[in-house]
Amino acid sequence: MRAIFLAMIFIFLRNFAFAQASQDELRALAYAGDYEGLEATLAKAHQQSLSGEISFGDLRGMVITLTVTHPTILETTDAWLAAYPKSPYANALRAFQYRSIGWEIRGEASARLTPLSSLQTFRSYLEAGMDHAQVAYEAGPDFAPASDAVMRLQIPTDRLNRRDYFGVVDHAMTVTPSVGTLLRAADIANRHWGGRGHGDIIMLCDEYSGASPAMENFTKEICLAYLSY
Repeated sequence: MRAIFLAMIFIFLRNFAFAQASQDELRALAYAGDYEGLEATLAKAHQQSLSGEISFGDLRGMVITLTVTHPTILETTDAWLAAYPKSPYANALRAFQYRSIGWEIRGEASARLTPLSSLQTFRSYLEAGMDHAQVAYEAGPDFAPASDAVMRLQIPTDRLNRRDYFGVVDHAMTVTPSVGTLLRAADIANRHWGGRGHGDIIMLCDEYSGASPAMENFTKEICLAYLSY
């Protein structure tokens, strides 16, 4: 049965595969320090994602392209935030950059085997990342990477209560419904980080599997297998 579920998931996700949009263009803008070009490019992509011209996966791919620790790209993001402090695009990117830096410092070992100084620095970066995630979400609640950032950073920061967290999830699945959104929402179930486990997975799949025409083949059975796996 498990093999059948995994095969179904593979087929489903293959049909939703996406290419990251404008990678070369984004990197060129970032290396050139052209934060105005980045703001305009992501603003356009944001609107295209809402109109269906590109997928939410394409939009996520653009942010992932810049979620690096290269000093030039970090400096461009600094300048971008200084010029556009409430930009959902710059703030979402910085949230993910800080999340990436924090995890690189912490490593993958258990907390017991990780130096205290690394854990403290990790927490500082993720708390700062959540600050930016919340600014991004407030400015652009229909910008998928902004709600993604809140969901990805909630577990390690425990910033929101459950009601507020699931309010973000519900809004995201209303305005930016996708498998990717639901996958990120399921972070809350991770027992290693204080989550409630499979009960939250069941709740999410009951509520949101097949939530949009693009997810009509994402049945509850596939949802349960995918999020649980």
